[in-house]
Amino acid sequence: MASVRSRDASVGATRRLLGPNRRHPPIEHCPIADLLAPGLESAHLEYKATLRTHADGGEQYVPLETAVLKSIAAFLNSRDGGTLLIGVSDDGGMHGLGTDYTTLHKPGKDDPDQFQQHLANIITASVGAAAATNVRPTIQHVDGGDVCRIQVDPLLDRAEVPAQISATVPALWDGSTSTTHVTICAGPTRVERVAVPAVVAAQISMGAISNR
Repeated sequence: MASVRSRDASVGATRRLLGPNRRHPPIEHCPIADLLAPGLESAHLEYKATLRTHADGGEQYVPLETAVLKSIAAFLNSRDGGTLLIGVSDDGGMHGLGTDYTTLHKPGKDDPDQFQQHLANIITASVGAAAATNVRPTIQHVDGGDVCRIQVDPLLDRAEVPAQISATVPALWDGSTSTTHVTICAGPTRVERVAVPAVVAAQISMGAISNR
């Protein structure tokens, strides 16, 4: 009973860290076990069951990688960044990386190393080498399985984000180059009208990303 109370208290503390009143939630310092529970996903924490296989049957389906890359891009261009956990189901339960390991397995090679190398390659190809330095994946062992924990630091100061997105990664958000125009402060005395992805424009309008 004591262990259950301890677990509940830990999850409760994590919920407070992830709550809307925290501007810079220190998720990266939380033990990973404390991040696995129903209802913990937020603007700063996201789960993906797999990287490139169907969660139910385990079949390889490489286009699923796009969902992971979109989440990483969103964290890069957010105010605070965030944490992405691959190998965790939507309900916060363990799924593991076993099926992903199978698709990337090479004889004589370490499966977690192969997974991390592939992940690093697709991240760099998607966001560029400079932005990829803000993405820090690690493999952690939890409840008999592996989880890839990806800490993503924000790419730029908020004032620079919209212009940077319009110039470098417009297609990472929704798989298209659909854009709209917003007004941003490009400098202390310069205002510009720039094209940004529609999703980004929506976040600006909601205040999630500043336009000045």
